[in-house]
Amino acid sequence: MNPEPLSKLLSEQGAVLHLLSLDVYPLVGAWEWINDHRVFYFEAGCDTEFGGHLLEFDHAEAPHSLGVAFLNAEGDLLAYLAPIAEAVDDVQNYKSAWLRWLTVLNSMKPFIQEVKSRLIA
Repeated sequence: MNPEPLSKLLSEQGAVLHLLSLDVYPLVGAWEWINDHRVFYFEAGCDTEFGGHLLEFDHAEAPHSLGVAFLNAEGDLLAYLAPIAEAVDDVQNYKSAWLRWLTVLNSMKPFIQEVKSRLIA
């Protein structure tokens, strides 16, 4: 499977990005590939510029339809994007947060794009 369209689809349906180095599981509110080695994402529920992040990696792969792996040059896993139900134990709270996010997403889009533009400049 192609990781770019799969990650976009997952992010639009409610996905969590497990960042292994930090052992955190942010709920992805916006997701956009910048190039083959960079993705911009914005954390759902955040309303400050600190919600915007760049994920930099050497290789991405989608071993199955339930997730996308982002790896460094040595093949070490850096991050893994997966649907809420596959990624966390606290599924109900994440799903509730996702539904709340959807109610404000359209009004947040200009701000998210502004944050993205600053990060990739």
